[in-house]
Amino acid sequence: MSSNRTSDLNEILNLSYFDASIVSPQYDTNQTNTDDDVLFMVANPEKTNEKIKYKNLKKSILDTSVLLTGQQNINGSKTFLDNCTFAGGLTIDSYFIEEYIYHKDDVNTKIHFDTEEINFFADDSINLNVSGKNMSINSNGSVSINSDSYSGHLNVNGDAYLDDLYILDGNNQFTKVSPFPEESVHFTLPLVSGYYKYNIDLPKTFENPPAVSVEVQGFNPNAAVQSIPHLITSVSNHDLSLQFAAPIPNDLYSVHVLAKPTGESQFRQTKTVSLKHDLQQGESSFTIDYPEAFHAPPILSTSLESDQFIVPYLITESTESSFKIVFTSELPTDMVLHIHASR
Repeated sequence: MSSNRTSDLNEILNLSYFDASIVSPQYDTNQTNTDDDVLFMVANPEKTNEKIKYKNLKKSILDTSVLLTGQQNINGSKTFLDNCTFAGGLTIDSYFIEEYIYHKDDVNTKIHFDTEEINFFADDSINLNVSGKNMSINSNGSVSINSDSYSGHLNVNGDAYLDDLYILDGNNQFTKVSPFPEESVHFTLPLVSGYYKYNIDLPKTFENPPAVSVEVQGFNPNAAVQSIPHLITSVSNHDLSLQFAAPIPNDLYSVHVLAKPTGESQFRQTKTVSLKHDLQQGESSFTIDYPEAFHAPPILSTSLESDQFIVPYLITESTESSFKIVFTSELPTDMVLHIHASR
């Protein structure tokens, strides 16, 4: 005779005990449900039979959600056809996507992945593109690095170290910017009458003796201005000597001094080269080449440095790449020509 006791039936699969009370009340509904009176029987052999309302079991497992507690291991491929929400933290060893990651409720802010390329979008325009080993910023607005200030198209706050810097020049060509390692000085000093030799202190101490240009200004409303040959001597990193062929006749003379570190500088459309060129004894003319050619013959400023001799000279044959200097006689000793060229 067959037994009517549920606990005496043959056991097909193990079924763990399910406590329906832990299911959130949010799954309850006021709608009429024909499953309300259906019971789910759980049998413990030779002990007790327990009843669970079918609507709670159905809502927790079949209709709305799966309520899992404790550690779970899920194997095999899984496909989620709708959005998934993770209320807590999410740890992923590897995460693979087809193309896009979107900002919630903002489809114009996203990250797009392509073969060896990543595009970062904001307001549906590419702001940052990483392709291979290259990175480009594309924006009609401003870019700020280490700063919240947008004072221009690119604002960098902090130290920046560049091997080479190129900017667009007036011909819409990229040209290299090579600033001097230290600033130059330009000043004017009055000359005292009766003296022919002056010691001039530079306003700063250079790392190395600079290239110096000296121009003499004279003014006397009652007499013609006298042109007095001069030269510079003993140029150091902090001073120099200025020597005339005759004493200064009055106190209406002054001298303009430009001292720049040797080298080449270029900013926007102005290129400046400052250098010193050794002149050999016994020669009367020299051709001096610039380290790099200008796009047009530059404006020249020169001064002659010697221990004692003053030899008048003039500049000839000035071109984009060089100029020629001619003296009135052969040089009695080695001298140094200080040169500033700008264009």
